[in-house]
Amino acid sequence: MAPHRQIVIMIPEHAQLMDIAGPAQVFTHAAEAGASYEVSFYSEAAQVTSHQGLHVASCSNIPELAPQDILIISGWKVQKTVRPLGATAEQIIREHAQHEGQIMSVCAGALIWGRLGLLAKKKSTTHHDLVGELEKFAEVEVVRDVLYTCDGAIHTSAEISSGIDLALHLVDLDAGPALAAQIARTMVVPAWRPGGLRCQ
Repeated sequence: MAPHRQIVIMIPEHAQLMDIAGPAQVFTHAAEAGASYEVSFYSEAAQVTSHQGLHVASCSNIPELAPQDILIISGWKVQKTVRPLGATAEQIIREHAQHEGQIMSVCAGALIWGRLGLLAKKKSTTHHDLVGELEKFAEVEVVRDVLYTCDGAIHTSAEISSGIDLALHLVDLDAGPALAAQIARTMVVPAWRPGGLRCQ
């Protein structure tokens, strides 16, 4: 039986809207179809300005996380800020990782995991324009030219659409390929594309 998971999406300043919406849509559809997911959003400020200019209202309180819960970091416009999350959010991330909690990133989100030292000796990826930045972190095993990677509790994806691919893969692992395919059909996206470094 698939575990109950809270899916908490952290929204950094200058977040890319589709990096938030893609995984949120997958896990929300899965929950509506009967999978045991509870999707919520977190930001340190009550309102965050996305890179596209839309103001995103979020929750500044985060639920208590268990190791099976997935903490997702969306990508952001890296050129606009090098530190998109503050100390409170970073502490939440560290505590979740210390308890072997599940973490997932879309695009630039992997840079936050790297800066916090969570990718040491772990396979990871990010957008091709940012691979050089990810390679600067100590002991990170960067995998180029893949849609996503899974290494234990660490899940990283290359960019917007591959964040959807990764979320579908995680639903597949939890609830089976039939549900993942159903969600993909609803979203009119491929249920599976070659190019993921898949966890088992």
